[in-house]
Amino acid sequence: MTERSVIVIGGGMAGLASGIYARASGYDVTVFEMYSGPGGVCTAWEREGYVLDGCLHWLVGGEEGTAFRPLWDEVGAVDLDLVAHDTMSVVRDLHGNELVFWSDSSRLESSMRAQWPDEEAGISELVKGSRTMAKAGFEVPNVPPDMMGLVDTLKMLAKSGLGMVKMRKYQMMPIAELSELFEDTFLRRAIGNVMIQQQVSAMTVMATLAWIDGGDASWVHGGSRTLVRKLEKRLLDLGGTIEYRSKVDRVLVQGDRAVGVQLSDGTDHRADYIISAADGHATIFDMLEGRYADDRIRELYDKMETFTPLIQVSLGIDRDLSDEPWSVVLLLDAGTQIAGANVDAVWMHHYSYDSSMAPPGKSCVTTVLAADLTHWEDLSRQGREAYAAAKEDVARQVAELVERSYPGISDRIEVVDVATPTTYIRHTGNWKASYQGWLMSPENTRISNMSLPRKLPGLRGLVMAGQWVTVGGGLPSVVLTGRWAVQTMCAEMGTTFSAPS
Repeated sequence: MTERSVIVIGGGMAGLASGIYARASGYDVTVFEMYSGPGGVCTAWEREGYVLDGCLHWLVGGEEGTAFRPLWDEVGAVDLDLVAHDTMSVVRDLHGNELVFWSDSSRLESSMRAQWPDEEAGISELVKGSRTMAKAGFEVPNVPPDMMGLVDTLKMLAKSGLGMVKMRKYQMMPIAELSELFEDTFLRRAIGNVMIQQQVSAMTVMATLAWIDGGDASWVHGGSRTLVRKLEKRLLDLGGTIEYRSKVDRVLVQGDRAVGVQLSDGTDHRADYIISAADGHATIFDMLEGRYADDRIRELYDKMETFTPLIQVSLGIDRDLSDEPWSVVLLLDAGTQIAGANVDAVWMHHYSYDSSMAPPGKSCVTTVLAADLTHWEDLSRQGREAYAAAKEDVARQVAELVERSYPGISDRIEVVDVATPTTYIRHTGNWKASYQGWLMSPENTRISNMSLPRKLPGLRGLVMAGQWVTVGGGLPSVVLTGRWAVQTMCAEMGTTFSAPS
């Protein structure tokens, strides 16, 4: 009997996961990826022996016994060499103030109380919220919400129901509201900027603290490349095919059923089913020309907030930074502008705890800061010279800021690499250069009610996966959507879903 076939659009984490689950469920799988390698946004690149990671800071679910671990085992992310940190970050300003976000919530609480004894309200809410997240009893929904039966729903509510109610409070609390509980100006800014994205809900910082405190958020030795290659290997070992440098321009439709894709080289490829793990906006409004977008979908894409575009400046430094904090958020003075954008903070991350990321005795530092997409699109249109000059200017400004946190590195910089919002778009196709899709914000929770369409109204034979069908992004979430996509496909095609063993 001939195997049924599926085409997966996009070879990022969601696309690789979709392909793995589809192959395990007996489908002939072809993944078309526009870039030259796998991973999408989960990527890293090398410059003169320095590995510049564009994604991973920590992985949720890598540890045995954690909620997401079975998911990582299924897709082949096994035998991970994990590195835990004793801090989530150190937040500093340019005037000598500093807050250490200890990974241990008790240590964080006691150190904050000792340093700021008059900040009871804010400290209590921050720590209480992180402990609420830790005790929430989160259950990974291995069946898509729209396919859950009564038994599945009752099981979910029994384990996570009370926790979900408690989390709702922090989902709907802007991080600014949490920061306003603090009287100290520095503390208020530190809390409001620790996650870089200022529009996020308070739940984001509290959940992150809870994961790190519980040992459920660790660095993976080798970073994004290690993680991505494990999923690529699992897919290929199962007999799947990945075609790189193969950009999908159109989804082919006959009688309101997706039947294949057309690549940018003009070739058509047919399959029994299509899973789009590509950019959501491109899938709906470009590949399908908006024909299957109803009023609700248009409202989501018109009104929902996306993650703010970023600039990443990576530095290869001829110095071992092992004795320095691995993650520093540097608060800038009000009104600071870099490359046409108001920048409140720069997030710095060195990898000296991982010997694979730089030559011996040297360190790689990545920095990210908010960016103005329009500014960089205008520069791109002006030509290479203007664009390159702007990148050099950003690199100079950021290197000066890194010097403030890691004194003495200025004359030890060997490699400089700048990735702008247009870099993200060129390599990943992400709408608005949003590296994690929809923001986990109170406004997005209100608009979406945490329910985003994976199937398009009136169209059969296609389901979506990835960061545009979930709020908040994150690697475990997008991998989970790949599982859901294949479960949906199997139900529609009348076949049996099987997880890889």
